[in-house]
Amino acid sequence: MHYHTQAAFDWQAQLMKLATLPASEETRDAMAVARREIERCRALASEDAYKIAPYIHPRLAAVAVSSNELQKGTDIIAALLDDIDAKQREPKLIENIEEG
Repeated sequence: MHYHTQAAFDWQAQLMKLATLPASEETRDAMAVARREIERCRALASEDAYKIAPYIHPRLAAVAVSSNELQKGTDIIAALLDDIDAKQREPKLIENIEEG
């Protein structure tokens, strides 16, 4: 997942460099290739993230295992929030701590 994400960032940097070049047919073709590669790498990273999520977070594993509910169109986020409500827990706000 991280490999494909980094590859997408690398292609994005390449695309930004190409954007500064004078317009030509070759530049447009190279930019089109970069855009396709960015989308491909993002799709691969997303697919990998989906596959490894149950191994990273136990609640995602519990939701992913109950595939009958997912086939009915159950929203994963809604299921997680319902689980939190069932346990009468408040969602914890994680604030951004500025370093300085």
